[in-house]
Amino acid sequence: MSGFDDLERQLRGAVRGRAAQAPTDRRGWWTGRALALAAALVVPAGSVAVAAGMLGSDDRARTQDLFSSAVTEAQGMPACEEGPQPPARYSDAAPQPETLDAFGFLRRPARPGDTVPQRWRENPDSAPLGGVILADYVRRLEAPDGSVFTVVVLRGPAALGRRAADPRSCLAAQAQALDRAAATEPAQVREAAADLMARHQAQWRARLRGDQLLVLHATGSSTGSGGGKPASEASEGGVSSVTYAGPREGPLSFAGVVPDGVAQVVVETDEDEYAGDVVDNTFAFEVPGTADDFFRATVTWRDASGAIIRESPG
Repeated sequence: MSGFDDLERQLRGAVRGRAAQAPTDRRGWWTGRALALAAALVVPAGSVAVAAGMLGSDDRARTQDLFSSAVTEAQGMPACEEGPQPPARYSDAAPQPETLDAFGFLRRPARPGDTVPQRWRENPDSAPLGGVILADYVRRLEAPDGSVFTVVVLRGPAALGRRAADPRSCLAAQAQALDRAAATEPAQVREAAADLMARHQAQWRARLRGDQLLVLHATGSSTGSGGGKPASEASEGGVSSVTYAGPREGPLSFAGVVPDGVAQVVVETDEDEYAGDVVDNTFAFEVPGTADDFFRATVTWRDASGAIIRESPG
């Protein structure tokens, strides 16, 4: 088994430390009941084999808590202070071939509506991101439940996530904070947390080069939720978000974009199985229960024949 997605894993820390309020991005991107941290805490798309395949659910949760706490602690250090974000710029360049190969919607011609929000063009400072937007490859996708995704391909070191004042020292501070926090933990938890940190740091470095995929999801008139990651990670683990669809007791809205070949996304809990079909690389469906319940579930991707092609803890 491997991990499934940035935002699902961010929720482990968000639910425990921030359940009382919905985080808000400094540019107002995150609103409503979204629990995901607004890209300030970027968690790797896949967990290590030890964490996913050998640890019990309590140890997996503890591993995530240690990781989240270490990154949060480091964010308060000078090296991790947020640096200035350059305004978004636009380019007519094409995505890298491997990005096009992974997502069919990027290979089709643009349609009416396949554009960034007009306010971003009129005022680049209003965009919740920096870097270079590949203007000809913005796509508006309608999910099976009628909700709408806007997918933006970006390039450059400021495209997604925190722009640390001193990235190299910030990464070192994160690792040191984890070492301190995990010092008294069982060996298997320390190892899993260290591997999770290594993947997180590799992903952060990957943001300095290559394509990045930003996925915004809106239901009705809500601003909605979203997430982003390097396209190389998205082609393996997709990009998804988990938000409360109603009261804190649930249900949850589970939605995202997956690579070609996935026909159905399934959440398996102790009590039942909940599935959403994939249309145009998108899925969106409700799952009963709380976020903690979700993280004890198993998420699988299935192809058109029903065969499992990816399986991970929630």
